[in-house]
Amino acid sequence: MRKLAKPTRDAKSVYELCISRVKKATLKASLTAISPTVQAEAASYEISATAGSLHTMATFPNIGGLSNKEFNKVYTGRMASPKAPGRAIYDEIFISSKICPLCGHGKVTTVDHHLPKAHYPALTVTPINLVPACSDCNKLKDDVISTAASRQTIHPYYDDFDSEQWLFADINQIERVFYFHVKKPTSWSQTKFLRAKFHLKTFELAILFSLHAIEELNDRLLTLEKILAAGGSQEVMDDFLDTAESCKSNHLNSWKTAMYQALANSPWSCAGGFRDLAAG
Repeated sequence: MRKLAKPTRDAKSVYELCISRVKKATLKASLTAISPTVQAEAASYEISATAGSLHTMATFPNIGGLSNKEFNKVYTGRMASPKAPGRAIYDEIFISSKICPLCGHGKVTTVDHHLPKAHYPALTVTPINLVPACSDCNKLKDDVISTAASRQTIHPYYDDFDSEQWLFADINQIERVFYFHVKKPTSWSQTKFLRAKFHLKTFELAILFSLHAIEELNDRLLTLEKILAAGGSQEVMDDFLDTAESCKSNHLNSWKTAMYQALANSPWSCAGGFRDLAAG
């Protein structure tokens, strides 16, 4: 949902930094021996991610006879741990965005492996595979791997989904709810359209955005009542339009942009229906 600058750290250098303090000689030798594999997998990842085809990368669960447990330690104990040798790299990724780029709303509290480390251990500490995220998005994504081009979530480092608006909302007067959905821009391929829909579904964003839209409306309820009393439905519509434009200039495909556009396009909402929406 939000594009981020791609990390520039070299995968091989980061990996070797993370394993630099391993004391057991045999383990250190085994981990060091697969350093070229880590570099090769990172290069393949770069090519595939740029082409939007990470789903074609074969899983690589067994490398150099090392267990997934050992690779998990490379990340949890040698990168993510507070005093780990690779902690500075982890921190760089963690603080690269305050807001989760996957949902565009939650606070970043963790780092997500875009391709799960359980299936791609060679990418366990590869910076371009690590994305700052909120805990909810991290849990919802889980360790599921994509098997088709249309079933890939949006990659904050590689995918451009912000050149055109695709996130919109409709208002159901009877149910008094917002429905957030994807509308296909004319320049998009069908695959890109399906990917955006898959992203919303994977992270349950339509529900999340609807809940936050109601909360936002409640926060502004008193102000909207005053605008309606002073200037009627046209003034309310103008307020919705102005707010939508402001949100759009900040984030084209934010839920607030879609929310206020939907409100402005609804004569019922502008005439006071916003009260019913706020009540839920």
